[in-house]
Amino acid sequence: MEEPKVIDCFCAWCDLLGYGKIFKDAKWDLHDKSCYANFERIKNVKDLLQNPYTSGRTLLLNDGVIKTFDIENDPNHDITKIVNFLIQFVKGFDKINEKDKIGDSYGIRGVFTYGQRYEYTEYNFMTTTGEISVYFPREFQMNTAFSKANIIEESGSKHDVKGPFLYFDLFALKAIKEIANKSDSHSVKEYKEDGYYCFSIIRITNPMITLKFEEDSIPYNNEAIETTLYKLLDYDLDEA
Repeated sequence: MEEPKVIDCFCAWCDLLGYGKIFKDAKWDLHDKSCYANFERIKNVKDLLQNPYTSGRTLLLNDGVIKTFDIENDPNHDITKIVNFLIQFVKGFDKINEKDKIGDSYGIRGVFTYGQRYEYTEYNFMTTTGEISVYFPREFQMNTAFSKANIIEESGSKHDVKGPFLYFDLFALKAIKEIANKSDSHSVKEYKEDGYYCFSIIRITNPMITLKFEEDSIPYNNEAIETTLYKLLDYDLDEA
């Protein structure tokens, strides 16, 4: 039997909160003008998370966004990809919440995690006319990082995944730290300060990005996913 190629990858899954309620109130009829609110909301997601300067692939699916990128086993290149991705991603995530969140309602919630994927077919199937008949991007084929991120995000308040926040999985943070430590110029510093658990990716002596999580972590055990979640509350960036 052919051995599939296993590729390590990071993945983020985000979706808009309260998106389905608007459609339910309109009986799922897009002719109802109340649905226009969702049209405006989804445009914010498209405009802010389709960044051409970050690594990997982005797939927009209704009110959800999946972003994934591979680890290439080159620590110097991989850690640069990770830093660039995180800087653009947390900024975009914040901007969506600035536009979309109304009081305690709406906004976007997301999960960033780490896993693997298989490749088992080409990108897309095309007809003889050149039109794509089946979309099947290889980055999302049997992608366990995406599966985990999706399951965690959708498990909701029952598992303490609440509100318009970005949650980081312990496996992702461990992978980032391991890659940074293998590189020639990066490292990770972890510390507690002002009620935050801080995770700082440092280039030589310069913190490139510092993720500031709620100090109390969230134990998570659901659907065979046993991990710890960290809720992002703030961040510091060095984009010089």
